Amino acid sequence: MVWKGLICITGSESPVVVVLTGSMEPGFKRGDILFLYMSKDPIRAGEIVVFNDGRKVPIVHRVIEVHERRDTREADILTKGDANDMDDRVLYTSSQHWLQQKYIKGRAVGFLPYVGYVTIIMTEKPVIKVWNCWNFKVFMLIKWSFSFFLLNFFKLSVVALIILYCLQWCKQLTKRQGFCRLSIC
Repeated sequence: MVWKGLICITGSESPVVVVLTGSMEPGFKRGDILFLYMSKDPIRAGEIVVFNDGRKVPIVHRVIEVHERRDTREADILTKGDANDMDDRVLYTSSQHWLQQKYIKGRAVGFLPYVGYVTIIMTEKPVIKVWNCWNFKVFMLIKWSFSFFLLNFFKLSVVALIILYCLQWCKQLTKRQGFCRLSIC
């Protein structure tokens, strides 16, 4: 629910992304989390964008050139990682020399340093992911067992209180009438 709200507010299908490589150092380091926003303003050289042209992993790089097509008013974009020697043409699909604006997923508007390492470790070290998964399952089992115990204890307590109340009421009623039909009176 929160994720869908962020998507609506930011206009980006992925409002948060983790920097997975050192290609944007020194500005952004591996493990930084970037917050994205996708406005309708034209993209300009110098902006940091996240793009994905059919890859599983989005790429975070800086726009170094923008060429606007006069006939359609769409922009062709050239990107490059700050720490890379060459532009990103080798990263685009084989027939492309420029990135089309439709592949841009968002512009970086803020970041949290190193917080994304949790995601990186979970992805790169499957053993840790399995370990955390088991820990979570054990935690949920304990929590469920404890909740089940408390719920049943509560139910039994309520039933016991009702029975005691009924017995007390029955005792008072029979004392008023002078006879008792129950052996506990």
